[in-house]
Amino acid sequence: MPFRWMAVALVLVLWGCAGPQPREAGNSGPHAHGFMSLQAQAPAPVLGGLDLKLDGTAPRPGSTDPLLRGNVNLGDQAQPLRYEANFHLAPGDVLSKIGADITEAPKGLGQQRIDQRMTLRSPPLAGAPVAIGLSTAIERRWTTTGYAHTQRERAELRWSSSRMQVDLHWSDTATALGGATALDCNVRGTLRVPVAVSERAGRQSLSLSGNDCAVRAANSRYGSLAAQNWAVGYAWERASQATRVQVSRITPHWGEALASNAGDSSYEFGLSHGIDHGDWKAEARVALRQTPGWQHAESGALSATARDSFWTTDTMLTRKLQQVAVSALWVSGADPLWFTPEGGQRRERFGLELDFSNWARGWLPDLTPSMAMRWDWSQAHTREELRQRDNRLAVNMAVHW
Repeated sequence: MPFRWMAVALVLVLWGCAGPQPREAGNSGPHAHGFMSLQAQAPAPVLGGLDLKLDGTAPRPGSTDPLLRGNVNLGDQAQPLRYEANFHLAPGDVLSKIGADITEAPKGLGQQRIDQRMTLRSPPLAGAPVAIGLSTAIERRWTTTGYAHTQRERAELRWSSSRMQVDLHWSDTATALGGATALDCNVRGTLRVPVAVSERAGRQSLSLSGNDCAVRAANSRYGSLAAQNWAVGYAWERASQATRVQVSRITPHWGEALASNAGDSSYEFGLSHGIDHGDWKAEARVALRQTPGWQHAESGALSATARDSFWTTDTMLTRKLQQVAVSALWVSGADPLWFTPEGGQRRERFGLELDFSNWARGWLPDLTPSMAMRWDWSQAHTREELRQRDNRLAVNMAVHW
């Protein structure tokens, strides 16, 4: 997107304008392996201030410390324009494994990451400013076998007052709409209107949301098809409880996936309730879904018939102990592709999970590890007959750094 180059140019221009202003710069002091440390501050005529930090570390065998890192902050939260940028250059395992007894050859030569974000704020509109955020993240990795480049971009618009909240954002990386429905969405928007706020009644609000998505189905001819999702909901939240009622519609754009010109939408009416009471946590949801019926015509094409309705439910109960959390899950009628002609393979599922993450973090607090053991029993069936059963035992472990 062009805004990332505009942001860099804007910073350079404003930095030049801030040159005649008083500036303090200095070395933050020598450290064991650092060869450079720079901090600079300068007032900017419009945005209020420029803050620059840059640190460099000498490369050495066995080290994974960044070779160069820095950040630039221009403006503050009270100003109409704020720019933030972070730069990170790190060595690969080729350098860190020098002199070590390794079993496989190193592959990483190095990597760099640049994050930029610009926030624009308008004058107050009906009691609150409109905030527009533009951000981009660029990461490059050099290896002995080639070069990898990833780039993520995001734009968002927010406006929040005592009467209404608006949240609209776009991302080039789609996020899942939810585990119960196979949709990944790039554009998501929500309009929320508070209805009542009090200590006794809690917070009540109405919401309208719209999402521009694609169908997530790797082994289906309907995968990657565009689909729109609209929903109207009512939420009631208190200190330890939350209730939500929602009516939603999914409209896929079949294109050439169906020979017939079927544009029928699918609908869902859902009711969910959650309780968070100290060490106990419970969540339950029930939904009535309505989809077009599908039948094969003489030409082999699918055509929509009278509508079909069915129920789906899921319940989860969690008990937190000192070192472990125990969870039980029951799902009935699960079918993420329920709004497509491939719907109908309902799944019943029961699961038990032991989460040992708190115990693991006591041993490795700096690495925020997660560790869990899970058993799942499930059976998939059509409306007419039982199809298959499955039992699984899984152990998941992860360490973040």
